[in-house]
Amino acid sequence: MARHARKRPAGKRLTELSDGQADVRRRRWTLAGAAAVLAVVVAAAHWPALHARALGIDDDEYFRGNPLVRNPSWESAGQFLREVRNPSSVAGYYQPLNMISLMLDVAAGATPDNLVPFHRTSLILHVLNTLGVMLLLYLLFGRVWAAAIVALLFGVHPMTVETIPWIGERKTLLAAFFALACLILYVLYARKRRTWLYLGVAATYVLALMAKPTSTPLPVLLLLMDYWPLKRIRWRCVLEKVPLLALGAASAAITVASQSAKLHADAPRDLGRAVLIVCHNVIFYPYKMLWPANLTSHYPIPHPMGLSHPMVLAGVIGTALLLILLAVSLRWTRAPAVGWLIFFVAIFPAIGVVGFTNVIASDKFAYLPAVGLLMVLAHYLGRLWGRSPSSPRPAPRQIAVGLAAAALVAGCFWQTRRYLAKWQDTIGLYRHMVAHAPNAPMLLNNLGYFVEEDGHRLEAEAAQAAAAGSLPDARNRSEQAAESYREALGLYERAIAASKPNYVDPRVNLGKLLFHLAEVKAAQLRTATDPARIRQLRTESQRMRARAVRLFEQAVEARPDNVSALNNLGAVALAEGDEARAVEYFTKALKVNPYHHSAHANLGVIMEHRGRYREAAAHYRAALRTQPGAENILKRLEALLRAHPELAADGP
Repeated sequence: MARHARKRPAGKRLTELSDGQADVRRRRWTLAGAAAVLAVVVAAAHWPALHARALGIDDDEYFRGNPLVRNPSWESAGQFLREVRNPSSVAGYYQPLNMISLMLDVAAGATPDNLVPFHRTSLILHVLNTLGVMLLLYLLFGRVWAAAIVALLFGVHPMTVETIPWIGERKTLLAAFFALACLILYVLYARKRRTWLYLGVAATYVLALMAKPTSTPLPVLLLLMDYWPLKRIRWRCVLEKVPLLALGAASAAITVASQSAKLHADAPRDLGRAVLIVCHNVIFYPYKMLWPANLTSHYPIPHPMGLSHPMVLAGVIGTALLLILLAVSLRWTRAPAVGWLIFFVAIFPAIGVVGFTNVIASDKFAYLPAVGLLMVLAHYLGRLWGRSPSSPRPAPRQIAVGLAAAALVAGCFWQTRRYLAKWQDTIGLYRHMVAHAPNAPMLLNNLGYFVEEDGHRLEAEAAQAAAAGSLPDARNRSEQAAESYREALGLYERAIAASKPNYVDPRVNLGKLLFHLAEVKAAQLRTATDPARIRQLRTESQRMRARAVRLFEQAVEARPDNVSALNNLGAVALAEGDEARAVEYFTKALKVNPYHHSAHANLGVIMEHRGRYREAAAHYRAALRTQPGAENILKRLEALLRAHPELAADGP
């Protein structure tokens, strides 16, 4: 006799369906509420970043000295997109979305005196990335509170600080945003098998690459997620990644080609050194995540890079123990090993094996890779949290987990605020970095540059005070400017002594300062009356100018494409009345960088002096396109157009 399935009463089925729908609605509301709380807390933790005035290590290149970013237009955006292999306005890899994003902030009102639009966009992106981490962890493990707690720890962690006030690191936030979208879409694709989801995975991967090419390993991360926690690894999963791997290979080839001339001198030159760097960083990053003290934007490469250095030795021993523990853990679970592999693969492009940088590590490099470790934390926190009991009251272990999480979040919140205080002004930020790396040539040079810039500001204020008849204020400002110049000279000298010959920036900056001081001495010479004072000023001016020329020539000898050295050699020749030699140097500078405003301005002066007014106006206009607010150039152009109205037809 055939057996018939017993039908459940319709009322009971409707009740079960209603309960299921109610549970879904409850989860959605809980997720939305958790997202709102996360957004508020993360924004509050990083709120001081909105008013940070410090400039990061390469912010001059990404913003202040970047003519395309400073002049928002469709033409600038098109150039960012077209210049794939060798971007002209920033010495780096292909990152058009990052550059366009910064350009849009300038269009929204960002200026050197108003960095708020940059920081506002970056803070919004960081909040969205925090919510993306929560959504990803929820989709993977189905535990709202575990996902929310782990994402909150990510959002307020001090290691995420520098991505917000550091203008040039917009690329890290943008790349992470698209990478997280890629991971989320892939989890949905793995469960629903919809073509449009796969196309979304590919599209967000391409966008992540266009923001920052360190997103290249994403297809490998997807394969690792197939193994755990998705547990769907099979040949089809590998075949799905082939188109993505092809895109990644193309991006990697472009990146290596564009960076080949910029490999740092401290790049690993043998397998043993590369292994030591990897071992150091494998332990360094988790250590900083667990104990985020003494954070800085410049962690110098250990010297010597060998087992005699305590941090390198600790890295080797720690890596060996970690690998043993991960291998043993595979007998019971895939989670720790795969989570660590996701972290390692994601951070590998920036781990230091390929020397694109002069640091051993950087907080920003761990921003997205941390997701691998967060997956492991969310997995075990979800199991520890347990399922919601039938009682409305939380279980004791849930209370314990909540209190521990609150304490960790509070500690991270406090440490984040402390670190953000270092970003309130540029000189303070560099003093903080130099305190942690006292022999880093780049930091010494950059600190000298900003101290010198402050000296120029004080010198200008002294001139204004003198013109207004306030002699005490003028003397005070002059003394402060002289002190800034002395400090800058010392910092440049230290940077030169600590640097290798191919690092020419401190030589150029020292030469520029010496040339400026030589011109100041020459100006004082014109008003001096005492014979001894005249001899002293003439000797000092000649000696300073001669050394400046030697420094510029050394820089050009080491780096023939150094625009600043070429331009300054032209400026010295122009000051000495040798226009022909000055034109030669300025022309060479513009061949290297067609946007160099100072070279254009100087050529404009020479062409005007020679009576070639149309060429002079063209150079002034080119200089103003790069530096729209340069009053001295604008006044020269306006005077030239008044004297020769026919030139106005060539342009504004």
